[in-house]
Amino acid sequence: MNNKDGETDGIYDDLTEELESFKNLLEIEYKQRIAEANKTREETLKQIQEMYTKRMELFKQGLKKEEETLLLQAHELETKYQDLAKDMTGKIDKPGLIDAIISEISHDLWPNLDRGSEEEGNIEDWKRGMDEV
Repeated sequence: MNNKDGETDGIYDDLTEELESFKNLLEIEYKQRIAEANKTREETLKQIQEMYTKRMELFKQGLKKEEETLLLQAHELETKYQDLAKDMTGKIDKPGLIDAIISEISHDLWPNLDRGSEEEGNIEDWKRGMDEV
């Protein structure tokens, strides 16, 4: 029996050693696969970050071009409307405007003063009267 017990102990020891060895191999393979997965994950993240950076740069460039275009359009519109304003102020009948303002003021000051076509006659009469004096 001793022999069998010794044999059983030897088989048990061999089996334990094989199991330990297999366990160690599995742990090593597990660590390698984890390291490979981490490396792949890091490479993928790096690629995603590079793509993001490139796309953001392209987006910024697009916005900058659009901003430049809009600023140019705004400048052109500003110039156009400044030119139109200059043309319009040049076309204003300044003497006629002054006469209209004086007429309104005169009417406010002297409401009984005749308006319209007779006004010119009254003013002419007044001027003649001033010349006689």
